[in-house]
Amino acid sequence: MSTGFFSIGNDGSLIDVSEVVLPREDMLQELVAKYPRLLNGDEGLPGEPSPWLFVAREMGIPSEENQSDRWSVDHLFIDRSGVPTLVEVKRSKDTRIRREVVGQMLDYAANASLFWPMETIRDSFNETCESNSHDPNSVLEDFLGSDVDPETFWGLVETNLQASRLRLVFLADQLPIELRRIIEFLNRQMDRTEVIGIEVKQYGGDGFQALTSRTIGRTADTVKHNNEVGRRWDEETFFKAINEHGESRDESVARRLLDWAKNRGLRIRWGRGRMSGSFYPVLDIDGTPHQLYSVWTDSQVEMQFGTLKNREKFGSEERRLEFIRRLNSIPSVQIEESRISGYPKIRFPQLQSDADIDSFLATIDWAIEVIEGAEVNLTGNL
Repeated sequence: MSTGFFSIGNDGSLIDVSEVVLPREDMLQELVAKYPRLLNGDEGLPGEPSPWLFVAREMGIPSEENQSDRWSVDHLFIDRSGVPTLVEVKRSKDTRIRREVVGQMLDYAANASLFWPMETIRDSFNETCESNSHDPNSVLEDFLGSDVDPETFWGLVETNLQASRLRLVFLADQLPIELRRIIEFLNRQMDRTEVIGIEVKQYGGDGFQALTSRTIGRTADTVKHNNEVGRRWDEETFFKAINEHGESRDESVARRLLDWAKNRGLRIRWGRGRMSGSFYPVLDIDGTPHQLYSVWTDSQVEMQFGTLKNREKFGSEERRLEFIRRLNSIPSVQIEESRISGYPKIRFPQLQSDADIDSFLATIDWAIEVIEGAEVNLTGNL
């Protein structure tokens, strides 16, 4: 019996096309890895580049710090806003797709946000590229564009991961109604994590192959959040968010950090976070950007050691340790020295007084003088 779906052959004949049932789950996994745009569902624009950076298949996840992996998620992707996207693939014939897969995915998300080191994610991305004979730097530049610093991107990924800003994708050839309801429920209840379903079907006929991808279970609130992905924050929207969600003193702290950077002649780069706004004071030296700190609408200052370690003047651990020690001279600030290659955060309440902020900005001023080439020894004497 005809399905009513036809293809026109090269000889002008009408070819019946029917759904092709994939016999194995890994065949569906391979399609997703090869064609990341399938994750767009039916919401992408024709001809637009894929918004997904493929990190790895079977990405291991531990359940304790510094322990071996306990689980593995089928795919890990990252979008252009730096949001880690966990994809679990099941065939509709797999009975686990109704309930078991939900608990499985929540286990992945809860433990990944706690125990995934950024080094592991970056190493997995590099290994995936190299296994496909691709240069990781070229792949990343093609994905981000030449105007986005890769270290800034990886720093944003780490921030999103630590804040549980994730996307969970249930992908199958057909999603049961029970799972669709769970997806909609989770989206209504979860603020920082988005949950979506994707149905991917394959069709074939005589010499014809086609794929369809459809988004399932996305609520009106989720669509609103999705439309906000990639928006560029600015001074007005940033301080509006600070006032709405922060404490009474938070606006004045953020304002001082922004105004100081402007007066120091630093370029201000506004972030594109989906739920949290940010700005990055940037010192440009001979075309090379040096990000020193970022300020977020969740009332935190994030130090950019992960970016600075790839810059000449702060490439040595000794120099970055000096940076940390100067920050730790502020009474309420205590950054572990093990974070010299990461993105440690200072909460606004740790900058309790104007004197604390003065000390913080004096340390940033010292870092700028180091980058600009002033003769500074490790005791801080000019």
